[in-house]
Amino acid sequence: MISTHEEIKKSKYIEKLKNKMGLDFANDVYDINVIANESQIQGFNFSEFNKHEDRDFLSSCYTTNFELAKITFEKITGYTIDDYYSIINHIIKEKKEEIKLLENRLKGVRYSYKSSKLFINSKIDNIDKLFILYRYNNLKGIIELNKFFEKTKIKFGINDDIVIDSDNFINKLNALEITVLGNDIQTINTTYINKLKDNLDKTILNRSSKFYKLNRILRNNIHYSKIEKLTTSEYSEIEDLQTLYLNYVYNSMVRNIFFKLDKNDKTMNDFFTYCRNNNICKEELQKNYEEYFKQFIYTKYNSK
Repeated sequence: MISTHEEIKKSKYIEKLKNKMGLDFANDVYDINVIANESQIQGFNFSEFNKHEDRDFLSSCYTTNFELAKITFEKITGYTIDDYYSIINHIIKEKKEEIKLLENRLKGVRYSYKSSKLFINSKIDNIDKLFILYRYNNLKGIIELNKFFEKTKIKFGINDDIVIDSDNFINKLNALEITVLGNDIQTINTTYINKLKDNLDKTILNRSSKFYKLNRILRNNIHYSKIEKLTTSEYSEIEDLQTLYLNYVYNSMVRNIFFKLDKNDKTMNDFFTYCRNNNICKEELQKNYEEYFKQFIYTKYNSK
């Protein structure tokens, strides 16, 4: 799996993933899934494809980190894990309506779609398309969290020394995402990315020449033992520009993608649903596609 430090340009994983999915930007093939809420795209299965292969490893990583976090929390605060859950459950109960609205915004229906159609109105290079497909999901999710925490502030003290503040959380999350996107933007040399980079620099650096340095400091404070303190004014400065940066990249992606289901798309989605319901695997479908499609059409029009 590609790490946050490995740029898309140098990633063998991305190329392997593209080949394994049979992604074809040039031809009329249903080769990708789009998760959408009405016409709003929530994400693609490209960055999630075949992650079940890593599930045991990822699960063990989560378990290890959770146990470590639990012990650390108890040692630092003097609270038990049950106390922690009581705090969290109180927040969930208090913010129930806001959380429900967020969940509804994040929901989506999965549709089979063509990557060639997804970029039909765009003239960007294939590596730009991979950049969008691979980075879109996280970016979209983080933007939704920004909107949520902008209206739903969460701040409380655990004890005299420890304060839980949603602003700190989202700013550090933003710093991570900007670093990941920035690595790709610095290394991909295409017309689309170069224009994106130039416009970002003009938009961001005109407001703060120190933005990238401050964002890197905030990001590094998560990972390294040395903590560099930001002043209140620096913190405020970076907070506004982080949102601007992320929205600018997101909007540039949206302008290059097209999602609209036509009659053929709806028919093919019904057909793929039919195949799943009848346990027809991908390999079997490829061998006997015409026969299964005839069965589907016959079943569809004779079940009315």
